[in-house]
Amino acid sequence: MSFTFLSWNVEHFARDPARTQTVADTIKSAHPGGKPIDVMGILEIKDVAVVDLMLNHFPNYDFY
Repeated sequence: MSFTFLSWNVEHFARDPARTQTVADTIKSAHPGGKPIDVMGILEIKDVAVVDLMLNHFPNYDFY
């Protein structure tokens, strides 16, 4: 059994819908072999509102 893991230091990631869209699009394009990423680590989130914005792009994921 295997799983995919993505870790990205999005420097100074604050509430910005355009930047959030860019980050989400980049993550979605990073699917190895077309499979969804199982675990994501997004580092340097500076605003908890980013989580709400990311939930719009990844509704089937849990964010902590």
